[in-house]
Amino acid sequence: MSLSSTSGIDNDKSLQTLLDRGNGEGWWSSDFILVLSIIAVVGLALFIWRGLVAERPIVDLRLFRDRNLAVASLLMLAFGLALFGTIAIQPLFMERLLGYPVETTGLVMAPRGFGAAFGMMLIAQLTGRVDPRWIIATGMCIAGTATWMMSWYNLDVSPIWLILPRVMQGVGMGLIFVTLSTQAYATLPASATDAGAGLYNLARSVGSSIGVSVAATWYARFGQAEWNRLGGYINPFDPALEHWLKVQGLTLNDPATAALLTNELSRQSSMLAFTQVFDLIALSFLLMAPLLLLLKPSARRSGIKPG
Repeated sequence: MSLSSTSGIDNDKSLQTLLDRGNGEGWWSSDFILVLSIIAVVGLALFIWRGLVAERPIVDLRLFRDRNLAVASLLMLAFGLALFGTIAIQPLFMERLLGYPVETTGLVMAPRGFGAAFGMMLIAQLTGRVDPRWIIATGMCIAGTATWMMSWYNLDVSPIWLILPRVMQGVGMGLIFVTLSTQAYATLPASATDAGAGLYNLARSVGSSIGVSVAATWYARFGQAEWNRLGGYINPFDPALEHWLKVQGLTLNDPATAALLTNELSRQSSMLAFTQVFDLIALSFLLMAPLLLLLKPSARRSGIKPG
């Protein structure tokens, strides 16, 4: 086995374990995670070096000299982060805070697939008539707006407001993924398409892994910050607290009060953490938009004049 393949395997295992266990281990405060990070960085450096200098590397990183493939792969990495970050935390929101059973959560999540199918149907009508960059930009606007709508959630949100953003996000992602995949290979030589597809799919896989890890980390950090902030408002001299306990039929000295307050504080801080994560994911779509200007539509493959 070559140095390139060995370093690639070690780097992949270290990076995957790092992303899977980083949040639970406290990231770089853990010696275990720190060692994994060093292995991942060194392995990645060797992988890149070997991929650039070898005459016939297993993974030809020199294909990234093609601007479309490089930009499309970067965008796909970011889209994977945003998409899978949302997919990872929304079921937690429905099950932990809304009390949905697993079956109901699955049914609420499913309509996103119908939205994606509809987005792909639109592609068939738009291809060759509209600049692909505008199609991707439209998909980004729809997906970003849908994710932003998720930041409006509260503990009394109705099922329709859970489903509607998911469908919209599916439409947006359908427009993005199909069109971006086409543009990734639009300027590559036909002989390099298979190798380019491998690099492009690698970017999507890494992006999805990072997205789940980042979303979980944001949720944990925001939840702790909101717990501390909201907890600071709880004091025995607050008339609002006294009124709330009275509605619950309790007093401050009741043994059940502490548990009830802890549970409510956890629910409210978690709710705010979820909305903040959705806000950041929605913002990521806006930050990705300028990269579209770097894509070059191919007249040969898209049927339109490059802009």
